[in-house]
Amino acid sequence: MLFVVALGQVALAAEFSQMRIAHLSPDAPVVDVWVDGDLSWADVDFDIITGYLLLRAGEHRVQLSPAGNSEPIIDILITLEGQKAYTMATLGPWDRGDLTPSLFVDDLSPSLLAAKVRFLHASPDMPAVDVAIAGGGPVLYQNLAFGQATGYLSMVPGRYDLEFRQTGTDTVVLSISDFPLNRMTNCTVYTLGSMETRLIALPVADMPSRVSIFSIWVGALLWAAIVAWFISTLK
Repeated sequence: MLFVVALGQVALAAEFSQMRIAHLSPDAPVVDVWVDGDLSWADVDFDIITGYLLLRAGEHRVQLSPAGNSEPIIDILITLEGQKAYTMATLGPWDRGDLTPSLFVDDLSPSLLAAKVRFLHASPDMPAVDVAIAGGGPVLYQNLAFGQATGYLSMVPGRYDLEFRQTGTDTVVLSISDFPLNRMTNCTVYTLGSMETRLIALPVADMPSRVSIFSIWVGALLWAAIVAWFISTLK
């Protein structure tokens, strides 16, 4: 019976995915976000990354409109796979009509002994960069261009000084000092803003929704009960 319940839990988890919104366009207005006709997030401003929304796997209509206005500035259909998490990012300059939605797959599975970090280039006028550890340390990723994200890199937990250098040069266009990378923690570092005004490096933890965490714990308890029952039958 417990085995059947556990299988049902796994099957249920496979039907759902998670999605969050990252408002990364420096001159776009504050937005409301609608998913399948329902208001899911209100008043999302620049440099805000929302929490995750639990959605059934499959096709969804996502609309972004200026806050308090029902006329969408982005209206797209996206397809989400079960047991995956996504960030839908708004990229590009609003004033030139280049606002573009991009969908990135997130890794929410922590590593027991390492930290995981990825970098997402979201500054429209910042050149392609090499991401490196400052002070002559190694280059972590080369030639990261606008609109691109690295894969997740496994790092030894600790505090790091990082540099974003114009690709192929020693010219530092953005840096982060004393950046903590903790064991069993995944995060994304977004490069935001404009070289004409201000560039920002924004680290955000990639954490599942509370509903998802609850499901994981329920599944773990069920599997523990199955193992205990199986061991008892061997005695």
